[in-house]
Amino acid sequence: MNKNIKLVAALSTTALFALGTSFSSFAATGWQNDGTNWKYYDKDGSVVSDQWKKSGDQWYYLNSDGKMAVDELVEDGNTYYYVDINGKMVQNEWHYLEDEDGEFDWYYFQSNGKAKDDGFLTLTKNKYHFTDSKMNEGWLEDDGNTYYLSTAADETLGAVKTGWVYIDDFDDDDDVSADEEGWYYFGTNGKMIINQEKKINNVYYVFDENGLMLDNWVEFTESKATNSNATKSNASNDNIYKYYATTNGNRLDGWCYLDDMGEDEGRETEEGWYYFKKGIPYSSSYKTTDIADGYGVAKINGKIYCFDDLGKMVTGKVEKDDNTWFYFDESDGMMKHGKVKITNSDDLDDGTYYFNNSGSLGVKGESKTGVIKGYLYDNGELVKAEDGTKYEKVTVDGKNYMVSESGKIKTSGTVKDGDDVKWTITKDSSGNYLITN
Repeated sequence: MNKNIKLVAALSTTALFALGTSFSSFAATGWQNDGTNWKYYDKDGSVVSDQWKKSGDQWYYLNSDGKMAVDELVEDGNTYYYVDINGKMVQNEWHYLEDEDGEFDWYYFQSNGKAKDDGFLTLTKNKYHFTDSKMNEGWLEDDGNTYYLSTAADETLGAVKTGWVYIDDFDDDDDVSADEEGWYYFGTNGKMIINQEKKINNVYYVFDENGLMLDNWVEFTESKATNSNATKSNASNDNIYKYYATTNGNRLDGWCYLDDMGEDEGRETEEGWYYFKKGIPYSSSYKTTDIADGYGVAKINGKIYCFDDLGKMVTGKVEKDDNTWFYFDESDGMMKHGKVKITNSDDLDDGTYYFNNSGSLGVKGESKTGVIKGYLYDNGELVKAEDGTKYEKVTVDGKNYMVSESGKIKTSGTVKDGDDVKWTITKDSSGNYLITN
């Protein structure tokens, strides 16, 4: 323990008797040594007891038997003092002493010789706390606040801890509610942070009502933790969930891949990618534009992604109520727009597709119907003549078209199909194609 304790060397018998030179020795009054003990006589020759007497600049205590106390914890009224092996009252010193019950504790004797009785005391750069004059260690509840005082031999024992502390030692006698191994945070004043989300060194963490730093999913009854809101989630759909990294407790921002989780791990979660803003995952109801029941899209770093009602990034085909649809790359989740070729999809046949290439969120990426740059699409899918037919008459959205095997439409003139049937293409006054053979 680093207390800068001043060690007092024992005096030899010769030195002890020499101490008499510092006393005012009189024949019948004052300090007298009977060869074994020092005593103090008053004016009528009576031995003084249970009192302090001074010699020079030092104070000495006379016990109830009149003998000067030596190397002893002195209880005078409601205050403790300590006299060293020479009987001198110690000042500004730490001492590890045994009390009347045989228990050893650390005491600090102040400049007036009194042991610090109760409360906090700052010495140099460390703050300590005392109860009944004994230095506290471990957990401390004081005036509605919780503190933790060092118990480690390689630290300044008893010093009030500040900052991050990992605690795994709990005692049933501790008068605090904290009882779970983990990380706790104590402010510069030593007070434990409880029941709130707190920014520490530009990173947000969350602490429950017992001060334990939480990770994984944490449930809040509103977007900001207050009162008893910072509790581990019970998977209620009515509240807000934030996610804190299991590696260090950091509140997440940005992309994170999560594994499958059950309610006992916070909130039921499907394996996949999630995107977080202030710990809350983008979802169909948070930070997105609705595109279908239970699905919303958001632009992130210039790319558009889709998220379901729990926040998982969605890939593949997402259908709207009107039968149009969007497609999100099955490898990276980015929305497809414009003319794209899709292969090896779990949702679509290999082929060419076209999606709105412009517009606001919820419009861009929607499957397109009609002629685009000379090619015909039906709800996003390229319409082509069957292989070997050369040309084929098709109907899309109630209109007739003549398309080739590549999907390019014939706008006028004549063509022959695979059966050598001749077709004529013209337009009516409304611009619709008239296709006859």
